[in-house]
Amino acid sequence: MRAPHTSTFFGTKTNMALVHANATVGSTPTLVLVMPNGVPYTAVNFSNGDNSTMYLGDASIATTGANHGSVLASGASVQLWLNGGDKVWAISATGSTAGALSIIYSGI
Repeated sequence: MRAPHTSTFFGTKTNMALVHANATVGSTPTLVLVMPNGVPYTAVNFSNGDNSTMYLGDASIATTGANHGSVLASGASVQLWLNGGDKVWAISATGSTAGALSIIYSGI
């Protein structure tokens, strides 16, 4: 396995690494990502590998109504820009198969 890429970010030497995780989304709001504190504004890719639609948002998301969150259709991907400490919640009307939500971003 290759060592992480070493880079300089804002004058600080850091090790860059790709972070990849899979999450199972429930039929109630499920916390799927907490960005580590101190991470700069970062693009995070979410991909729905399930047969059902997922919704992304905060802890109050639902599958219908005014709090339905951002729609992530089956087979679709979306990129969100997040700061350190940000939290992303997901929900699906029926719950997803194990590990159906793929999350990937460049970590520091």
